[in-house]
Amino acid sequence: MATRIVSTAELQDRLDALDLAHPAYKPAETILAFGTFIDRLKIYKSTPRFIWFPGTAHLTHRLRDSGLSGGHWRNRFDSSAGNALETRLYKYRRDIATGEPDRRQPVLPSTLLTTWMRGIADRPSLFNDQTLLRDNNVLTAAEGGLGWWKAFTDRIILIPRPTILLRNEGRQTRELVLHSLRGPAVHFQNDPISDQYWVRGTRVPKFIVTNPELITRNHIREAGDHNIRQAMIDQYGLLKYSLERGFKPIDQDDRFGATLYARGGIRSHSYSGAPLTRRECVVELINSTPEPDGRHLHVARRVPQNMQTAHEAVAWTFGLTTETYNPTVQT
Repeated sequence: MATRIVSTAELQDRLDALDLAHPAYKPAETILAFGTFIDRLKIYKSTPRFIWFPGTAHLTHRLRDSGLSGGHWRNRFDSSAGNALETRLYKYRRDIATGEPDRRQPVLPSTLLTTWMRGIADRPSLFNDQTLLRDNNVLTAAEGGLGWWKAFTDRIILIPRPTILLRNEGRQTRELVLHSLRGPAVHFQNDPISDQYWVRGTRVPKFIVTNPELITRNHIREAGDHNIRQAMIDQYGLLKYSLERGFKPIDQDDRFGATLYARGGIRSHSYSGAPLTRRECVVELINSTPEPDGRHLHVARRVPQNMQTAHEAVAWTFGLTTETYNPTVQT
C-alpha cells in the first residue's frame, strides 16, 4: 500500500464521515494500513507483531498481566528504541508539513475535538496527532476502527475506537459533549471494564447513570466536583432535593402551571461587614401537554434568588419578563 499525503479538504471530508456512534471494526484492513505506516518509519529490523487489545482501562497492568509486555518499558517501549521512534515521527511530521502544497493546519471536526482530545482515555489517541492523519495509511487505519496504538520492542498494541454518544450542550455554542443517561457514553464493544459514564461532558461514577435510586443526600453533599454534584441532583430530582433541604412554596400560578419555591432570605454579613441576603429559588413547571400514558411531566429549574412570583420565574426561564411573557396557550 503506497504512501500518500491527503489534502486538507480530503482529510476534513473523511473525518467528518466517521460514524462515532457506530465505529467500524476492520482488524485486517487496519493492520495492513497501519503496518505500512510503521514500515515507512523504518524503526523495526523485522516486522513487529500487531495485537488487538479490547480497551483502555488499566492498560499498563492489563498488558503486563496478559504477557504482552514485561520488564522495564516506558511510554512506548525501551528508551533507545523509543527515542528513535520519536525522532522518526518528528521528521516524518516535518516532511508531511513541508511537502504538502496546501499548508493549512487540518481542522478536526468538533465531535473529535470535544471528545477524543479531551479525555475519553487517560492517554493520547490517534487523533491527537493531526499531522500524521494526513498520511493516507494512518487515516485508513482510523477509518477501519483504530483509536490508539502503543509500540513495544517487538510488537504493537492496537486498541479500537469505542462507541461514543454525544449531545448538544449550551444555548449559544451548541458544543457537542459526551452524554448518556441510559448507559455508558463511551462503550468498548468487547471490553465493558473500559466503558465510561458521562453526563453533559463530565465523567461520573457508574451508579449515577445505572442506579440513580442509590443516590443519597450524603452522596450529593460529599461530591467534590460541582458538575458531578449537579448530575447527582438531576438524577435524584431537583424538586425532591430542594424540598428535603427546606424549600417552601411561596407562590403558585395556575395560568402557567408553575409553583415557586424558596429557601433562606435571612440577612447575614460577609467578612468585610457588607450585608448579604442568602436565598435560593426553584420553580416547578407542569407540562400542559400530556405524555403518552396521560401523565403531565413535572420539571424543576433553578431561578435567580430575587424571584418573587411564579409568573416572574417562568418568564425568566424563557429569557423574558412578566410584561413580555403572557401566552394565551400553553404547549
